[in-house]
Amino acid sequence: FCPRVTVCAGTPPRISTFFHMQWSFVLLTLASAWEVQLECGISLVQLTVNLTQVVQDKEIGLLSAASSAAEVPGEQEHGEGLPVGPVPGEPKVQGAPTAHGAYIGHGESSNVKNAVALMLLGAVAFQMSTFYLVNNPDADIVFYSYNIFGSAISIFCGVLLYEGVQGCLEEYVMGHFVQGGTGRRMVRACQLIFWLLIADISMGWTSGALGKQTSSGKPGDDESWPQRKLKAECWGGVFTHAACFAGMSLWGVMQQLNWFGTAPIHALAVLPLAVLGTGIIYRVFDLVRDRLVSNTSMPEAREWWDEHCKEAENDVMSFGTSYVTVQAILFLIMGDIHSTSTETMAHGLEHHDVRSAAIYMSLISLIVVICAIPIISLSLRVLKEHDRHGALARFSIISVNYTLMTFAWCIFAATELLVMAANPEIDIHGIVMRVVIAVAVTAGSFAFIFALDKVADNSTGTTHKVIVKIILAKAILIGFSWEHCFQVALATIGANFHEYAALVTFLLSILLCIVVFPAYLWYIMPKVSELREARDEAD
Repeated sequence: FCPRVTVCAGTPPRISTFFHMQWSFVLLTLASAWEVQLECGISLVQLTVNLTQVVQDKEIGLLSAASSAAEVPGEQEHGEGLPVGPVPGEPKVQGAPTAHGAYIGHGESSNVKNAVALMLLGAVAFQMSTFYLVNNPDADIVFYSYNIFGSAISIFCGVLLYEGVQGCLEEYVMGHFVQGGTGRRMVRACQLIFWLLIADISMGWTSGALGKQTSSGKPGDDESWPQRKLKAECWGGVFTHAACFAGMSLWGVMQQLNWFGTAPIHALAVLPLAVLGTGIIYRVFDLVRDRLVSNTSMPEAREWWDEHCKEAENDVMSFGTSYVTVQAILFLIMGDIHSTSTETMAHGLEHHDVRSAAIYMSLISLIVVICAIPIISLSLRVLKEHDRHGALARFSIISVNYTLMTFAWCIFAATELLVMAANPEIDIHGIVMRVVIAVAVTAGSFAFIFALDKVADNSTGTTHKVIVKIILAKAILIGFSWEHCFQVALATIGANFHEYAALVTFLLSILLCIVVFPAYLWYIMPKVSELREARDEAD
């Protein structure tokens, strides 16, 4: 994207071709990979919608047949006057026999049977696909897979915790003690500060930066320092993602205020407010960290803690600002922002309008990922030439994260709109459609990754690093889509407990995190660290 200047002996500098051949190939592959991902998503969505329609038609046919049988009792296919019911002495078996002698029961609900059958087949396919990915002959695919799975689990646990706490606050606090929109926004702002504080404290405590340290400058025993860093990174990542979605919730609600909700450009005006608000919070936290750890004889723990706290703050700002941007884009396309739900925003649009909105969001996602190429290239140059902890370097990191997260949100919104366009009557927030969207996003993302990996294998230097950044951005998309599924599943179970629904959902979220997080801490994150170190040594 920048002119290349070539100096030849005896001749003045001249401007060479505007696009380097390698970058042209990257752009072409990006467009092709984007098309592959889109086609995978559309195919899966259309297949599921057709299957759902077949099931519904089958249920209607069974009901009609049952009604006809009830109207004309006693008539048999092979004769009249024969007794209705099982033959005496024969076992009572429901359903029809299959080729292997098994019986397909008719006593169960058709929805239940199809759901269990699809769950069984999908679970086996999903697990085997995971094994294929983490044991792929291509070392790069293994690295991407472990990174994406680790980041997705971190997002998954963090958002579940945030949603559980938010549900309890809305049910037991906001509804009784907090009145008015201002109070509710203050509660959301307090949540943002709370989760950021927990993230900082958890990283400082588990790494040893806030605890007793040895004379070597490393927290705890020197041999346990790598393990402590790994544990701190895991805990800090989970709470950081909870803070990310607290910030998204806060700024998303701000966009629905009277003035901000009148025009797309007004909705985008929340963007500088988000940057200013989070920037003030970060400055306060930085001053507090300086006061807590001011002993310069322990430089390594202090430096590690401060660096990772700033990375967490960068992620929170990038999540919030990218979400605000995509909401403003949806407002421009659909003409409504008084809801953070894509389905509600699209309510009232004609079928062809929803399909057009899906196409627009898909094209915008392609434009964003193409724009990410020069932004990442410039950021890599800044990080190479300037202090990583300086203001300019931090701005470049946030810019890259913001662009890649905007790309992920656009893809997610486009997938939801594609589902709605395929069947306008479908409940996009139901558990079945949430699983369909998650599977479509995951399959499309890995198709995108395999396509880009072929380019990365034949590239070096900045080009290779840019492609890796774009590939790893898929973790946000995959993690958020699967978290949606489990959140709907937990809410469905919690709804059976009526007035205790929010509390039960929160407890189930904690239980699910207790099951998932240890695997992330003990098995996935150590492998990610090992693969990351191997790649750094190779570079």
